[in-house]
Amino acid sequence: MTAGTWYRIAAVQGMAEAQLAMAMLFDSGEGILQNFVEVFAWSSIAADQGLPRAARLRDSVASFMSRIVRTNADALKAKYWDLYVVPFQK
Repeated sequence: MTAGTWYRIAAVQGMAEAQLAMAMLFDSGEGILQNFVEVFAWSSIAADQGLPRAARLRDSVASFMSRIVRTNADALKAKYWDLYVVPFQK
């Protein structure tokens, strides 16, 4: 298994650090297709759980998104929040 596979397994189980790692993989395009909507979504949910580094990555990628792309990214972030954060909140 690749590191990306392990990060995804942890990320979908609500681990903020793994969610940030997913964002960083999508940002770099290393071993995965580069996708800034995914970067925004993963980094947003990690940032909303208190990771400052994730907030910086989210803000950086958001700064060059068009309004339409940002709308799509916000929708994906909401979906990921409901799937990968809410079920694991205490």
